[in-house]
Amino acid sequence: MIPKVDSYVYGMLNKYVPAVINSAGTPNERYIIDEALEGLEPSTADVFKKAFTNLSSNKKDIDIRYTFPTFKEQIDASYVVSRGRTNPGESYIGLTTGVHDDARPDKGENTQTDYLPVQRDADGYFIELTKPIYSLSSIEELTEDAFVDYERDDPDPLRLNLTPNAEQLLGNNLTITYTVKDTDFRKNYGGNDVGFSAEDGVYIQSVSNNIDTVRCLDALLRYIMIVARSSARESEFYQLQNFSSDGLSTADTGLDKPIYVIPLTVNYSVTYSLTYDRREKLEKIILNGEDING
Repeated sequence: MIPKVDSYVYGMLNKYVPAVINSAGTPNERYIIDEALEGLEPSTADVFKKAFTNLSSNKKDIDIRYTFPTFKEQIDASYVVSRGRTNPGESYIGLTTGVHDDARPDKGENTQTDYLPVQRDADGYFIELTKPIYSLSSIEELTEDAFVDYERDDPDPLRLNLTPNAEQLLGNNLTITYTVKDTDFRKNYGGNDVGFSAEDGVYIQSVSNNIDTVRCLDALLRYIMIVARSSARESEFYQLQNFSSDGLSTADTGLDKPIYVIPLTVNYSVTYSLTYDRREKLEKIILNGEDING
């Protein structure tokens, strides 16, 4: 896996920001968005909720983007994500980083997260996954040992069988993180992963024309960083080490209206790795014109 911390953070924000914002006006409001904004002046938090949540009939969007907004725009609320520095760890490039068997995917990373409903048929309760499963990492909402039927063998690689305890969950969506089973030319391969460890940084800038809005965005961001820390994906691949902030600043736009910015630098401990035979495969392609799938 070649980690992409900016893509990871971008996806994390797109997942959690709407979830926090949409808690306003529900029984969970005081447990989620109010908790995220706790400590700010009540008027500041109330104005933010009335502007950016479903409490408003003219709800404004919180943009999540890779590029800084143009200075002539009305910047209501934005998170700008950009790649930071990479600091190599103590390991050298080419170090063995792990051992695997047939759990490599056809394409992409070999960890998949699905958000899918619990179903039932004649064989019992189950979840129909989007990709063939090799091993289960976690079910975010559950203690998996009580609900996953590990005893039943099933020829369907997309099916995750559940115990009768899942009756109470029928129809509910669950967040399942699992290792994808390879079904292509390397499906029976076993070997080593090689690569190196590093600390990768990513910059997240809270941006707004309104100083109180940018303060709320910063508080919301820090809340989300704590929430995401307990996810299976972050625990396994993107391990949050620390974050720091340079504090509130203004962008020099040359215009009368200032743009307020609070930058947050987030550092993750990651491992860059490839299967040990990858160089040999590429050399065969270069020298012999071999099909990469051959």
